[in-house]
Amino acid sequence: MLIKSVVLFYLCIPATPVVQSFFVPGPSWARPKVLILKEIDSAAGVFSATQQKDSQYSAAELEEGDNVKANVKGDDSFVLRNVESILLESPEERENQRRSLFGNAKSATTNKLDISKDPLVNELRVMREMLTNIPDIWTYMNILVPDKKAIYDEHLCDSVVDLSYHQVYDAVHRTAGAFQALGIKRGDHVAVFGENSAHWLFADQGVMLLGGATVVRGADAPMEELRYIYDNADAREVVGEFSAVINMVVVERHYLAHAIFFFVCLLVTLVLQGPTLLRKMAKAAEREGLEGIGLCNKHGPASTIVLMHREDLDDADIGSLTSSLGIRVLCLADIMNNSKPVSVSALPSLTSDTLATICYTSGTTGRPKGVMLSHGNLLHQITLRFAPSKPYNKSEPLPDDVMVTMLPVWHITERAAELCMFSRGCKLVYSSVKHLKADLALHKPHWMMLVPRVLEKISLGVQEKFAKKSKLARMMIHFFTMVAAKKNEHLNIAKGQVIGEKKPNPLRRLYARCVATLLTPLDLLGTALVWRKVKQALGGRQRLIVCGGSALSGKVEDFFSNVGVLLIVGYGEYDFELSFTSSLLFVKC
Repeated sequence: MLIKSVVLFYLCIPATPVVQSFFVPGPSWARPKVLILKEIDSAAGVFSATQQKDSQYSAAELEEGDNVKANVKGDDSFVLRNVESILLESPEERENQRRSLFGNAKSATTNKLDISKDPLVNELRVMREMLTNIPDIWTYMNILVPDKKAIYDEHLCDSVVDLSYHQVYDAVHRTAGAFQALGIKRGDHVAVFGENSAHWLFADQGVMLLGGATVVRGADAPMEELRYIYDNADAREVVGEFSAVINMVVVERHYLAHAIFFFVCLLVTLVLQGPTLLRKMAKAAEREGLEGIGLCNKHGPASTIVLMHREDLDDADIGSLTSSLGIRVLCLADIMNNSKPVSVSALPSLTSDTLATICYTSGTTGRPKGVMLSHGNLLHQITLRFAPSKPYNKSEPLPDDVMVTMLPVWHITERAAELCMFSRGCKLVYSSVKHLKADLALHKPHWMMLVPRVLEKISLGVQEKFAKKSKLARMMIHFFTMVAAKKNEHLNIAKGQVIGEKKPNPLRRLYARCVATLLTPLDLLGTALVWRKVKQALGGRQRLIVCGGSALSGKVEDFFSNVGVLLIVGYGEYDFELSFTSSLLFVKC
């Protein structure tokens, strides 16, 4: 049966438009003719094949299709204009859906501290309780807050990305449409090797929307590690999938060749940061005598690559880079601009148990280990309160709050934090070490996700400025530093937040509370004279800084505590044994 299937596949190659397009080099890659396989009945394994025309849409398609086509600015920028959702074509329609979904919805909470005076905040909380999968966040946010700003990426993409929730909804569905045309479907694993950016978000959510799972790692990981992850992550799934395709000959013999083609194409498709990483992989593979870019599994070498960023290279430059590698390269912005949003009717049904992503450990204790996280694992994080003992509006992210982030998104702490902010209607600003100072002044974030080395740099920079002050100023700074440290020490004792074998007894906690109270006026004076300028340098609106990625020095934590900025540490599955499949945030309340 296998031999017959392979023979049939090769006999059908000349008559298969998608195969012909696949082997044609040049700019036509950006607008290929593709064959889309749509699963009609997964239980019976029956597929229907439909031929999609060239992506240059006809006037009739544009009239009935909605005007959702993106306008191309330059070579690859993603600029949305006159965007209207397929599902929700007008504000009136969105409002009707809002009423039908949330008009009579009741929250499961009975805690008054979880209820806000703002109806939108309460609707968002109900929405989080209703979620069964991650991509539904964009559907609901498109109904509740379509015009609020969602993401801003000025530095990490090829052009500025400044999108509302409605536009992100459209971008995710366009990405899913492009990936569906490449053959990605429910149950597939797609490797995404790159750093945090708006395009990373689109790729991740586009794969999830189709029912696939992203296998994630950073662009600076060792080549040996990336090769191992690429081979390891898909090894368990492929046998069952391949058997299903072969058995399809009994039901639909006519479409067997198309199905095998897409299956093979899928298993060698991955998303990379950009040409720099591609070039690095190619050179490493050449040194070690490996084929192409060195990524290979039991189904053959990687042959279809989607680049998240061009990095200032045009089609000719990218073509010359890949001409000798035997691979097909597409740019994410191009396939997004030339794809229609995926049809909602063609999307699979996702549950909280559906696999969402596979994260790999750092490999410090051996080879990296893959942690399989479901949609439910990720959703669990966004439903949690930061400080359940405080009123909601005083401790939680609120609509229009701004978060500046720098953590690697392939760390689960960063990923969970981003989803948490999106589900609350916040704006996410992608930053970098080089641009952080300017971004803090420009965006004035309420929330930040930073790595320890950045916090250390901020702490050392402030202390260096203090050291250049006059002797009298240095004495004043030293005094108020001691006051803030003593106040925080006694305040922690009063709250029982001490590290030791014995908890402080009630008498000691009462004494500590009195000392902290007495020191408060002096600490407020120190804030006005010393720490206020430090807070302003951080944007002036900080409510919380989350630190992750590596260990945080106690001195750095003490510094921010003295300044009066709440700093917490986020831990993910990299920091615990593998039975912990979600990130945790520890908050001092």
